[in-house]
Amino acid sequence: MNKNTSIFPPKIYTLFAILIFLGSLWIRMEDITDLPLDFHPTRQLFSALKARGIYYQDAPNIPEWQRDMAIHQWKLQATIEPEFVERLAVFAYDKAGEENLSLPRIFSALFWIIGGIFLFFTAKRLVSPDGALLTASVYLYLPYGVFASRSFQPDPLMMMLIAAFIWALAGWESQNQKAFNRAKVDTEFLPSNASSKKHLLKKLFETQWTWAILAGLFGGFAILIKMTAVFFIAGTAIVTVLKAKSLKGALKDAQVWTIAILALLPTTLYFFYGIVLEGFLTQQFGGRFFPEMLIQPSFYLRWGLKLDIVVGYQLIALSLIGTLLFPKKKNGVLHGLWLGYIFYGLYFNYHFST
Repeated sequence: MNKNTSIFPPKIYTLFAILIFLGSLWIRMEDITDLPLDFHPTRQLFSALKARGIYYQDAPNIPEWQRDMAIHQWKLQATIEPEFVERLAVFAYDKAGEENLSLPRIFSALFWIIGGIFLFFTAKRLVSPDGALLTASVYLYLPYGVFASRSFQPDPLMMMLIAAFIWALAGWESQNQKAFNRAKVDTEFLPSNASSKKHLLKKLFETQWTWAILAGLFGGFAILIKMTAVFFIAGTAIVTVLKAKSLKGALKDAQVWTIAILALLPTTLYFFYGIVLEGFLTQQFGGRFFPEMLIQPSFYLRWGLKLDIVVGYQLIALSLIGTLLFPKKKNGVLHGLWLGYIFYGLYFNYHFST
């Protein structure tokens, strides 16, 4: 059977895909109105206090003492990343006419599921239609992910944007490979008319630009929403680009520079504003990296134990086997994600092992 076809008939395949995503939404809506105590409650309280303070600034019929206290609690919280999810929650509060913590949790669940859609189409491109079903199922139904995706914090939105970046970068890689193969084909296999050849190559080039711009935008917003995304964005981009081009060729490629600039520009501007102009970010980058832990065997042991809790050793083993068996022409994205994850863990070593 062709790798681009499924073992299921088209209608059954479409039905399975729809049921996978609808089922994942149903699971996440279960008890969504409960207090957010099921996953990192301290972090969710952090966002909840911020959202309440922003909302109470202008909300009607709020006692002044309560308004003042809410704003004070908001201002006391440290500012690390932009308050995007908090302000989205405030928008929902305004529309609902009340503060309701289930609303931002619903947004988080939707962000996670949309990320699953991007991963589904990425896996369909890189692996196969059936591989896409499996990828989406693992991503959407992993127990840890179900709880994490319902939490009121920026991470689900970051995950959606990382998944969108991966989808766009895989599209860019695919179009780049097509353009490369087209350039190598003997002229006897190309249209005999020179203008037709030129038009075909131009169309491929324009499509590459579309994917490059999308990758840069999605990557840039992912890093802006939560800085830790930079490890996965940078790792995936570097490995994918260097598998597609030589280092010299990459440094001369306008599309590569476009991806890099768009990915770094939003956070660079935010840092300039937060560090140079306002100063509220100057104290937010300490206490995250402890070099001495890198030579402690206990650190790697605790890292492994955490992986077992979150994912499970069986799934990790299958992931490693899948990585080794992945087609070499398409493994840039996958290897880049692994590289980003490893550097992420080495830098946030204290967080990973505690």
